[in-house]
Amino acid sequence: MIKFVSGEYIDDLKEICRHASVCACRIMCLYDSWFSCPDMVMFWVQYTDGGMPAAAISKYGADVNVYMTETSDKEELIAFLNMLGAASVTSNERLLDNSERGAVMAYQGSTNSFGAENEREENIPFLQIYSLLKKCEAEDFAVPSYEDFILDMSHRLRHRTALCSILMDGDRVAACSMTAAMSENTAVIGAVCTDPEYRRMGLGTKCVQSLLAKLGSRNIFIMRAEHKNEVFYQELGFENTGFFYRYLSG
Repeated sequence: MIKFVSGEYIDDLKEICRHASVCACRIMCLYDSWFSCPDMVMFWVQYTDGGMPAAAISKYGADVNVYMTETSDKEELIAFLNMLGAASVTSNERLLDNSERGAVMAYQGSTNSFGAENEREENIPFLQIYSLLKKCEAEDFAVPSYEDFILDMSHRLRHRTALCSILMDGDRVAACSMTAAMSENTAVIGAVCTDPEYRRMGLGTKCVQSLLAKLGSRNIFIMRAEHKNEVFYQELGFENTGFFYRYLSG
C-alpha cells in the first residue's frame, strides 16, 4: 500500500531515507528543502502488508525518485509510477522498461587534508556557473533551464541542503562542483565541470577536494554514466559500489 506523506507518515519517510543511498539522499534532500512548499514537491511511502515501510518516493515537478528496499512491492511501484506520468524516474533498482543504468561510486578516503584555496564563498556567480555547465553539457549530462537551475540552487543553498565549490581565475569561473543532493548524513556530488580552456590543470580535482572537505564525515557518492569518468573519480578516492537506474520519457 502506498500512502501520501502527511504529518502521520513523515517519521517513516525519514526513517527509510536514513540509508546511505543516492536515491534515499535525493529524496531526503527534497524533503529538507521543499516540504513546506507542497505545490513544489510530493512524497509517498510504500508499506508492506504488515505495515512496515518498504519504499520511499518523491516527485519534484515531473521528476521522480524511488528508494527501494528488499521488502518493496515492485509491481505496485510500477503501477504507481505509470499513474504519475513522470518525465524521469531515478531508482536504486530497475523498475521501468528502457531505464538506463549508471554507476554509483562512494568516497573511501579522508576529507581532513583538503582545502579550498582561491575559492569564492560568497556572491556566487550563478550566471557564470550556468554558462560553464552549458559548455560541458553532454548526452549523459543534461542541464536544466536557467530559471530552474537558479530556483533550485539558490533555494537549496538558503536551506543548507546544497554546497558549491568554485575556482576562479580573476572574475572568471574556471571550474566548479556542487552537491546534486545533500542530507544530514549523505551527499551526492554532481556537476563537476572545468572550462575547456583550463582543463588538464588539476582544477576539477581541486574543486572536488574542496567540496569533500565541506562535506566532512557524510557518506559521499557520485553518480556517473557507466562507462565515463571512472579513472578520474578513482584517483580522487572513490570506489564503485553499485548502480542506479534512470528512465526518461520520450
